[in-house]
Amino acid sequence: MAVGGTALIALPAVGPLCPLRRTTGVPCPVCGMTTGTFAMVRGDVLAAFLANPLAPLLFAVVLLAFIPPLWRQLWRAGTALKASLDGPDDSARSRWWVTVPVVAALWLYQLHRFDHL
Repeated sequence: MAVGGTALIALPAVGPLCPLRRTTGVPCPVCGMTTGTFAMVRGDVLAAFLANPLAPLLFAVVLLAFIPPLWRQLWRAGTALKASLDGPDDSARSRWWVTVPVVAALWLYQLHRFDHL
């Protein structure tokens, strides 16, 4: 992320980086993630959220990944909580019930944001 961000700052504007948006004009669910990441680096959480609602969360996860003891502790706590709520048999099914609506909501947000609705 750091190398790519530095390279993008040094390059002239190249238009949308998203291949789907570049070829069809239709934004994908993760359009705005680069803009959101740059906004988070500047400390502008609202602009990052408006670019893509998951940008601040992704930025936090990437930062936490560099702190292994904290990451392991959060992972254990999340795993224990999930096991107590779902049980061991529902893990794959519960991921789909979360992932599909989140991706659909992001896509609707991006379509609205770029006036494609």
